[in-house]
Amino acid sequence: MDDQSSSRVSWSEVSGGLTGYWLFDSENLGLEAAARVRGTGNFFDNKTRTRSDYYHQVSSDLDRRAQESYDANLSGAYYPTERPIGLIGTGLLSAGVYQYWYHDESKVGYPEWANQQITDGREANMRYDLSGELGLGWGRVRDASGIYRAHVLEIRLRELGRINGNLSDETLREVAELMYREREFQRRYERDDKYFWREVESVLKKDPALIGDLDAFAIERINEYIAPYSISRWSGVRFSMLLYGWHQNYIERNTTIYTRFDYLADTTYVEHSEISDHSVYHGEYMLFGPRLEVNIPLSWNVQFTGDSRFEKPIGPADDGFFWTTLLSGAYAVHDRWIIGYTLIHNRFIHDPKDRNMDNGQSWGVEHRFDVAYYIEQSLSITASIQQSQDLAWNYVPNLEQPHYKRHNSSYWASLQVTYLISGSRISSTSRSYLPRTSHQMQLYGYPRTY
Repeated sequence: MDDQSSSRVSWSEVSGGLTGYWLFDSENLGLEAAARVRGTGNFFDNKTRTRSDYYHQVSSDLDRRAQESYDANLSGAYYPTERPIGLIGTGLLSAGVYQYWYHDESKVGYPEWANQQITDGREANMRYDLSGELGLGWGRVRDASGIYRAHVLEIRLRELGRINGNLSDETLREVAELMYREREFQRRYERDDKYFWREVESVLKKDPALIGDLDAFAIERINEYIAPYSISRWSGVRFSMLLYGWHQNYIERNTTIYTRFDYLADTTYVEHSEISDHSVYHGEYMLFGPRLEVNIPLSWNVQFTGDSRFEKPIGPADDGFFWTTLLSGAYAVHDRWIIGYTLIHNRFIHDPKDRNMDNGQSWGVEHRFDVAYYIEQSLSITASIQQSQDLAWNYVPNLEQPHYKRHNSSYWASLQVTYLISGSRISSTSRSYLPRTSHQMQLYGYPRTY
């Protein structure tokens, strides 16, 4: 008789989460807080049975996994006077719990002998990360997107002969305020465009430069000059001295219980073992150094952004440094085309006294070129090409990498189609600032670990 085998596999997963957000923003004080809780659990069961004339085997694998994560951040900026001198700070807390239970059982039977093996195990990992940044800065970076959108709308109205001359300063100010409040309409109404442009219409009708009637639908069609709207419009320069600290604890516990039964004639042999291990990883460091942020809207269609920071560690091993630079630009070539370029450069030198074999020093550069075409407000196509390379040296060669100098280069290309089922507009805003106090809330995607 040939071998006969059958198996049954079942798998299920449940996940959920909660997110909270709070924002306070004024001319002198801006605070943003966010928290998130997520949980995931899955169950896996695999049963296999094999039978032949010589032997039969039954095995069972049962796995259960549970993972919880907790994240919270608080960021803010405070300008006590009208001078552009302010305190800026960010605090991040992240924690997680991961648990894994498994039960493996196998039974094998022969005519003269039988064997049974049972393995039970549990893995539990707990971690938390705490980081913060505090600094003093000179200069302010403003969100100018609403102002630019109001002026672009004025240009379109003039080109189409719907206004005579210029809109008044009061009209431009009110339209710009509405542009900043557009997301409120998105959260409040199902058809947000209808109500948003009705408000814009009521403001424009009060301006004496308007020629004839102008309904909300006509304004929305005029406003299809959407490509420049998708560019980040941050304006201003700021120089800061920042102190950054990071602390992490990672605790791992593993327990494995193994039992084996051998059945031979009328005798049963039992083998039993239990292995447990516990490990704790602890890490922390502090960095201090200057940062320069430059955000310049060069014209209605061009935006330039630069961000550079130089940091040195504070502690016993303090001879190294870390330097990163980000340069990016966006150009709205036409009403519906945007060309973008991003350069990220980083230079890292570890303290030679550490004699670290993995991260002696490194140099890396990344180029990214994007072309986006906006078919309509909810549909866009983006093509991207990215090239990156890094060069690293180790202070001490080792057996695995005796040459202690390595060079990596990579190329990447993508084509992305974006369609919004609901919402008013696709946005390619790259960074998040508080609108008035202008503190950047999120660290950009270049490395920070020393």
